Amino acid sequence: MPGSGITFRNLILVVMSGPEQGQRIALDRPILLGRDPRSRVQFDDERISRHHALIDLMDQKPVLRDLGSKNGTFVNGSEIRDFHTLRPNDRIRIGKTLLAVASLSSIPREPRAPEESSGTGIDTLDLESDEPISERGLPITRRMLRAASETVGRLAPLTRSMYPLYPLVGTIRKDFRADGAGVFLINPPLDSVYTEGDLVLGEEVQAKLVSRLNESLPKSALLLDSTGTVQDEVGTLIVFPLRAGDDCRHLFILVRDPSRPFQAEQRALAEALTECLCMLPMRDILQKTSLHAGNDSLGQIIGSSEDMTKVRELIQSYARANATVLLNGESGTGKELCARAIHQISDRRFSPYVEVNSACMLPELMESELFGHERGAFTGATDRTAGRLEIANGGTLFLDEIGELPLDLQAKLLRVLEGQPFYRVGGRELITVDVRFICATNRNLEEMVDAGTFRRDLFHRINILRLDIPPLREHLEDIPELVQYLVARIQEEVGAEHNFVLAPKAYRRLLGHHWPGNVRELRNVLQRMMLLSPVPVIDERMVPPEIGRKNESTTMKLPRLQVLTEMMEREEISKALLETEGQKSRAAKLLGISRPTLDKKIKFYGLGALVLRGKETLPGDISEDNSDEAEEPDDDPIS
Repeated sequence: MPGSGITFRNLILVVMSGPEQGQRIALDRPILLGRDPRSRVQFDDERISRHHALIDLMDQKPVLRDLGSKNGTFVNGSEIRDFHTLRPNDRIRIGKTLLAVASLSSIPREPRAPEESSGTGIDTLDLESDEPISERGLPITRRMLRAASETVGRLAPLTRSMYPLYPLVGTIRKDFRADGAGVFLINPPLDSVYTEGDLVLGEEVQAKLVSRLNESLPKSALLLDSTGTVQDEVGTLIVFPLRAGDDCRHLFILVRDPSRPFQAEQRALAEALTECLCMLPMRDILQKTSLHAGNDSLGQIIGSSEDMTKVRELIQSYARANATVLLNGESGTGKELCARAIHQISDRRFSPYVEVNSACMLPELMESELFGHERGAFTGATDRTAGRLEIANGGTLFLDEIGELPLDLQAKLLRVLEGQPFYRVGGRELITVDVRFICATNRNLEEMVDAGTFRRDLFHRINILRLDIPPLREHLEDIPELVQYLVARIQEEVGAEHNFVLAPKAYRRLLGHHWPGNVRELRNVLQRMMLLSPVPVIDERMVPPEIGRKNESTTMKLPRLQVLTEMMEREEISKALLETEGQKSRAAKLLGISRPTLDKKIKFYGLGALVLRGKETLPGDISEDNSDEAEEPDDDPIS
C-alpha cells in the first residue's frame, strides 16, 4: 500500500460527531474508514459502506480516497470523485459522521471527552520514532507526544468526577516527579486555585512571573530557575498555560528542589502536554473546582425545621467516617444531594464521585456497568471498558435504587464491599479498588429481606450508617424557605423578566397539600405557576386545582407557630406594599415599623418585586439598593 510506514507529519483527525465524538487519531499510517471492524473510527450508520474511504499518502501528502462507497464521501460540502489532498481545517462527512483535519497548533478545542473510554482518544503514535515536530521551535518528539497523551488518557475517566482538577494536578505532578504542583489564575497577582505538595513561590519568582504576564500571555512552556529567570537547559520550575478552548486564564506550575532540577527535555514534554490537555473539557474542569464545595453542598439542603437540622448534622457526622451509608427516603426527597454532600465534605472530596442508578439499567448490562468488561466478552464489546467501580477508585460510588439489583449481582457486590478483588466481565485479571459506598433506596429493604428478594447479608453490610430523609409532609414549616429558594432557581433557569413572589393565599394552598412527590413535586408546581402567571405576584388562582384541596386527606404535621406568624407577617407586608404602590417609606409608616426593619423583612420574604424602583421613588423615600433577592446557590434543595 502506498505510503506504508511513512509518518503523516503532525496532522490529527478529529471526530466531531457520531458515537465516537471527541476521538483524536494521529495520521501516522493509512487510515481505513468504514463499518469494517478494522476501521480506525467506529461507525454506527447503515449508509456507510464496509470499506467506505481511505486516508493514504501520495507524493508525501495525505490524501482521502473514496473506495466506491454507495453514498459518497464529502469534503467541505463537496463529494470527492477520485481523491482529495487533506489540509488543516478540512471537514469530512461520511454518512452522519463529521470529521475534521487539524494540526497540533490549530486543533479544535473542547471536544466532548469519551465517557467510558480508558484511553486518550488519540490513536497509536510511533514509540520508536524520535522525529522532531516543529511546534514553536521546541524539540517535541512523537515519544513525548505519546507520553503526554498517556497522561491525558489516565485523566480522561476522571473528568466526570466531582472535582476533576485535583486528580489532574496529582497525576501530572507524579509524572514529572515534582515536589509540588498547582494551578494559578493568570490575572496578576497570581491567585492559587489549587496546589499540592511543597509548592512555595518566592516573592522574586512571583514578581518576575507577573511582569512577564503583564507583557504577554504565555504561549508555551517556560523553564525557570529559583529566581524566576528563564533558562534553556535546567531549572527548578516549569510553567505552562492551561487552555480552555481559545481562552487561557490559568497557569500550571511544577516545582522541584534545586538539587534535582528539571531538564530541557521535560520542558518540551510539558509543551506536548499543553497540546494534549486540550483533548479534555478544560473549561468544565476548571469551573467545577471549588475548595468550598462541601460547605456549599450542605447549604443547599434547605430547611430550618428540627428534622432537616438533624439531617445536616448526620451528614456532617457521616462524612468524617469511611463506612458505607444507606440513605432511605421517598422519591423526590433529595437522596442524591445528600450523597453528594457526604462525599464533598469527606476526605475523599478530591477523588472521583461516580453515580449509578440501578433502576435505569437493563439487568443484563448491570454487571458490565459496575465491573467493566474485556474486549470480546459479549456481542458489541469491541474494546476493554473500565467499570464504575474502577472509575471510582479512591473516591465514592453512589449506588442509587440498590433494591433493584438482581440477586446474583448482589452476591458479587457483597464481595467488593468486603474488600475482595473482582474480575471484569470476560476477564482473568483480579482488580482491587478502594471505594466508599453510599447506597440509596425508596423501598423497604427489611420487607424485601423477609420476602427473599434482597440478600440479608448485603443488607447488614450496607446498613452501617443510616440516614432516613423525612418526606416533605412531615416538615411543612420548611415550605416558605423552600419556595423562596426554588423560585430563585427556576427564575434563573427560565430567564424570567419578573421577580416572582407568592401571595399569602397561594402559600396556604401549598401548606394544605400532602406532597406525595415531595420537593420534586413542589418544584414542578412552582415552575408551572411561574410559566403561566402573567404578573409577578402569583395568587391563589394560579395554583393547580389538585393542590391543597379542602377534601384532601392527609396525615401531615401542622405547621409550627413560627411559620403561621411569618405567613401573617408576609401577608401584611405584601398588602402594605401593594396599597402604597411599592413606596417603602409609606409602607413602613402604614405598618408602624422603621424603614430599615422593612428593608430586612422585604429581603427575608423575597418581596423585592413589589417595591417601587428607580426614579419613581418619592422624594422623601431615600433610594437604596433594592436588589433584595438572595444569592442563589448552585443546586436544587431537598426536603
